[in-house]
Amino acid sequence: MKWVKQGHIFGNDGRSELLHSGAQAPVPLHLHDDVYRVFFGTRANDGRGRIFSIDLDVVRSEVLRVPTEPDVDLGNFGYYDDNGIIPSDVLVVDGVIHLYTIGF
Repeated sequence: MKWVKQGHIFGNDGRSELLHSGAQAPVPLHLHDDVYRVFFGTRANDGRGRIFSIDLDVVRSEVLRVPTEPDVDLGNFGYYDDNGIIPSDVLVVDGVIHLYTIGF
């Protein structure tokens, strides 16, 4: 499959305190047909990143599901991701989704 840049498809537009700024490091996961789940990092009002995802029909450039809560939140105090987290890769192994992350 060849990826073709489509331009601006989704903007988080400050819809919540956690989904406030940017959509960085997008990582696609093929769900079915032309539908992909795209994981991305975004910053909350406090500046710390969390991981959200949207479901996207790549042929119609249509967002099918808009997040309301993070898929992955901050880690506990003292953990590698207690000050923010972004996705780095996603794999499916034996039907189980494995999302790899970078913590701050």
